[in-house]
Amino acid sequence: MAYKYNQDHGSVKVQVGTESEKGVQMLKLQVADTGIGIADKNKQIIFDRFFQEGHGGEYEGSGIGLHIVKEYVSLHGGTITVEDNHPCGSVFTILMPIQNIATDTEEKPVANSQNLVEEVEEEEITVKSKDNKITLLIVEDNADSRGFLERSLNDTYNVLTAEDGKDAISVLRQNDVNIVVSDIMMPRMNRLELCNFIKKDIQFSHIPVVLLSAKSTEENIITGLRDGADDYITKPYSLNILKLKIERILGRIRQNRADIITNIKVEPSKITVSSLDEEFIQKTNQIIEDNMQDANFSVVQLSSEIGMTRGNLYKKLMAISGLSPLEYIRTIRIKRGYSLLGKTNVSEVAYSVGYSSKQFSRYFKMQYGCLPSDFIKDAK
Repeated sequence: MAYKYNQDHGSVKVQVGTESEKGVQMLKLQVADTGIGIADKNKQIIFDRFFQEGHGGEYEGSGIGLHIVKEYVSLHGGTITVEDNHPCGSVFTILMPIQNIATDTEEKPVANSQNLVEEVEEEEITVKSKDNKITLLIVEDNADSRGFLERSLNDTYNVLTAEDGKDAISVLRQNDVNIVVSDIMMPRMNRLELCNFIKKDIQFSHIPVVLLSAKSTEENIITGLRDGADDYITKPYSLNILKLKIERILGRIRQNRADIITNIKVEPSKITVSSLDEEFIQKTNQIIEDNMQDANFSVVQLSSEIGMTRGNLYKKLMAISGLSPLEYIRTIRIKRGYSLLGKTNVSEVAYSVGYSSKQFSRYFKMQYGCLPSDFIKDAK
């Protein structure tokens, strides 16, 4: 920031020294620039996550840089402050206790710049995409039927509509859809092509599809289900039955997500709605297993090995598991640790899954409601 927001021919000065504060020897690091400065009203919040000062310059930050710096300083038991530099610019002062660096043997959480940035960026993705209301896409070429379904369901769901399969694909590409309700007989792209598209595209293969059809023979129903549909409703249908079937599908997804967290071993085939998703979860789990002991294994590495962008990986895992990539990695690690408890001590279990003892204990309690040590005692 000192360089990025400086003026032409400006300067950045760095000073390192020590000072005593309440009898404690402190490392003092100061960075002074001659840049645009920081308004007095923002000096107390400049380190808050995603805060950006409206300076009106050509450079726009992400609002996470100073927050990351503060997190690092806090990990070392230090403080960071900012004040004006005269005649212009800012002075950042960092104070950290020297004895913590030299003599403190207490175990610290494993941290690195890559993981810290990922946690902040991933939370930013979560904030931008957060929407608690289920999004339903209705694909129906009959305007009256489409309007009826939209009016009947929009109190419960965020309802989107499309006239046919071609329009549906366009809607899917532009929105995060949770479930599709589609008529079978449509112009341009029928249900065969639409189901095939959804279930064979990794971006959409997790989306359940409910088919509506006037064809009620057993052969038609079997064909629809083989095409990838998750349920099949014959016309004329009861609106209450349609609502119930939608809720049962969503309930099954919620249960699958709960099983991922609580059950020690969950077969990918039991938590996914397509063979493509099953392969995706198997591959994701295997990559995490292969890097289990690597404390620095990151979301960036996971997305790279899977061959997806971080944004698409986030959406995919959230849709299937209800967990962000960072949370999913953590869940798999803690479940592996769970299976090892009692066979060796907690420290060795923690190390085997890429965590310090304190990290493992904290995350284990978050997931299972008790500390590893208490779990071992109760199991005896």
